[in-house]
Amino acid sequence: CGQGGACCCFGRAEDPHESHGVSSWPTHDAHMCVKVRMPLSGGGPKRTDYVKKFGPGGEAAETSSFADQATPITTMMLKNIPCRKSQEEVMSHIDQMGFGDLYDFFYLPRDVKFRANLGYAFINFLTPADAARFSSEMNGYRFSGSGSAKACVVAPAHLQGLVNNLAAFKRTEVMRSSRKPYFSTVAT
Repeated sequence: CGQGGACCCFGRAEDPHESHGVSSWPTHDAHMCVKVRMPLSGGGPKRTDYVKKFGPGGEAAETSSFADQATPITTMMLKNIPCRKSQEEVMSHIDQMGFGDLYDFFYLPRDVKFRANLGYAFINFLTPADAARFSSEMNGYRFSGSGSAKACVVAPAHLQGLVNNLAAFKRTEVMRSSRKPYFSTVAT
């Protein structure tokens, strides 16, 4: 990633020899850079619509202790977000609750036609313990200053982990728009 601008990096570059299997594009939401090595062959499942596949009707069953799962639960779906909240506003609330340095991925899908979010977001934590604490503290949470009586509900997402979330977004229209997810710094 270049100097002075924020970017996200992963996937295939136009010249794979120069990038070592990493590509980048500028973002408006991220303040840092993520680098994840992906196969140059472009393998993996093809995802055309992340939002429909993993939206409100597709969340995993809720559980009381995510830290004890056989598969580590680090990616959560936060539901009942007031529709007028922006990605930055929701992230600010989460950061103020003490989770600011504990997640590396956040995505709040938006409906551009109605200029509103879809009422849910995906957030990936660095550890299962952080995800469990987030679930405990955010279940029942009400966003201040929104005029909404919605109480948040947290459930494990179908996709778990930063790499799987990046792979799901890799070929989507969202990555070519101004509504990109937030990615934090990740060691390569």
